[in-house]
Amino acid sequence: MERGKSSLIMWFVPNSALTDEQRKTMPQQVASRMPDALHRVVQRFSNDAVFAEYSTDNLVFNEKQIHISNTLASLFAEHGSDKSTTHNYHLVYGSMLALFNSPPKILEIGLGTNDPKIASNMGISGRPGASLRAFKAFSPQSIVDGADIDDSIKVEGCRVFTIDQTQPKTFDVIKRHGEVAYDIIIDDGLHSPDANLYTLEFALEAISDNGIIVIEDISGSAVDIWKTVRYILSSAGYGAHLIRTKAAFMFIVSKNKSFPKFDRQS
Repeated sequence: MERGKSSLIMWFVPNSALTDEQRKTMPQQVASRMPDALHRVVQRFSNDAVFAEYSTDNLVFNEKQIHISNTLASLFAEHGSDKSTTHNYHLVYGSMLALFNSPPKILEIGLGTNDPKIASNMGISGRPGASLRAFKAFSPQSIVDGADIDDSIKVEGCRVFTIDQTQPKTFDVIKRHGEVAYDIIIDDGLHSPDANLYTLEFALEAISDNGIIVIEDISGSAVDIWKTVRYILSSAGYGAHLIRTKAAFMFIVSKNKSFPKFDRQS
């Protein structure tokens, strides 16, 4: 067996004597415990603030943010995106977009393929590129780019790059042909922790100084991973927030610790 394939198979197998049955069942058990184990170790070196969660229910919005959020909600629904129906992400994006004084450069990774053979598809009735169209309708002067593993997706007025989030080298096409820096980078793709982290690695290099990275659709079972990542990023001087939304969590990252600022209501 090739070394690379062996390493993949053995990653979660204890380096111990095991029965055949234990060798079959233990990798899944080890993998399921890893996020909690990492979180518990990291928690010893941090404070409670690093692991705090925010909620869309207690974010503070000014009049401008409310107006933009409402506008986005309508545009997402009109174009077939679930960002304001299944989810209430329009509240977070409304608060962010209000912070930019000029049209932001936006990149969304994961456009919602309707090819049933591709993982994380929306089904045959899905509308690929829906949120790109909504962002472009909201801010026609913005550069709005997208990326997806499905190379058949096209969105009028937007560049769409073909990438595989599980293969970091494929992000190079965006580095070569996209913007030098984006103001908002969104991960709405495969929604697996490895794909998220590969995308985050790329985004940290591709985001502008006052830009914002958003990772959508994080499940409750993966929160400990993101609390650990938040500790690492905070230690390196980044701002990082974990936000509980209507149906999932969002992870927000910026180079500037005070931007964006999510204040709790009193």
